Amino acid sequence: MLDLIDEPQVANANGRNSSSGGRSCGVALVREPTPPVAAGRYLPGPGELEVADLDPFAADEISDGWARVSTRQLLRLAIVAADTGARFEREGIGHDPVAWLLAPRELFCGSAALTACQSVGGFSRALMLHGLGLGLDGDPAVIDGLLADDAEAPPGVGTSVRDEDGGTPAGLGLFTCFVQSSMADGEVFIEAVRAIVATEEGEVRSLLERRYGLKTARGARIERGFPADDPDVVSLVPKPAGDMIAAIAANPTGLLARGFDLTIEHRLA
Repeated sequence: MLDLIDEPQVANANGRNSSSGGRSCGVALVREPTPPVAAGRYLPGPGELEVADLDPFAADEISDGWARVSTRQLLRLAIVAADTGARFEREGIGHDPVAWLLAPRELFCGSAALTACQSVGGFSRALMLHGLGLGLDGDPAVIDGLLADDAEAPPGVGTSVRDEDGGTPAGLGLFTCFVQSSMADGEVFIEAVRAIVATEEGEVRSLLERRYGLKTARGARIERGFPADDPDVVSLVPKPAGDMIAAIAANPTGLLARGFDLTIEHRLA
């Protein structure tokens, strides 16, 4: 059984703990002892994934190591992987998204996203970083501040954002936009699905106008909610991203929905 704790210690690959400078990381993993295997090699502890030097096309080997993760943790990893790839493509970031997932990050107090994002804390931080386009790394205290509802409510999925009177913001919901447009004198054709948490359709159309221009924004189809069975959604939106959007549509006042704006864009030249 893998337990997740909120302590300023992060278990590293050789079983020792590394300090996070006194900050509470919220992504550390409690590891059970693991038995030695051939040639004195130790398997990674529960939740730790050592994959940087592995060839995914090679045959499996008994010395590859293992990690015990739950189906919920695998779902978090799938969503973060899809979100990372979509953002890198959307923003034209010239880095390999897989390398981002494998490299140690200050955001996760020295852990890699592949390990840290199994926990709710790391998962939430990654979605906030990519959702707001806040660079490729960040101060965990700053990201946690963005996630926090108030000083008495720790970051967590499903906590509602409330206005100053303690109520839920009126009309807040997820809108799905379907965009088709030509650019560069018709030489480039764009198809896009954009999911935005907003209060009304006019606000959403204004955001589309900033990105695509007035003509394209007026011609865009906008629906409140997330029509997962729509043919354009099926053809353009990867399932992990679709699952994340559907979850936010079901709880548009949740912490993960705050400021949510995801564009999945395909360009044909």
